[in-house]
Amino acid sequence: MLKVVQLSIIILCCYNVTATHLVLVMLCVVACLMGSRVQTTIAHVCSLVIAVLLLLTMIYQIDYIEQASYVSNCSVSNVNSVS
Repeated sequence: MLKVVQLSIIILCCYNVTATHLVLVMLCVVACLMGSRVQTTIAHVCSLVIAVLLLLTMIYQIDYIEQASYVSNCSVSNVNSVS
């Protein structure tokens, strides 16, 4: 069962590549090298992290959070800047 959890974490990280998923991949690699007790603990930690990330993603997508305040565009130069 632990190998299924680890495989699903690796597939998730390959499908949705983000910097936060790198931590999950590293934990899975460490879990493969350790005993079953450590693998169980790491699987629970990974499940908790994934659950929190999923909830945060769902909260961010709700319409009452104004996404425009979090979007930035660095390619637009400041018109009022002094040369």
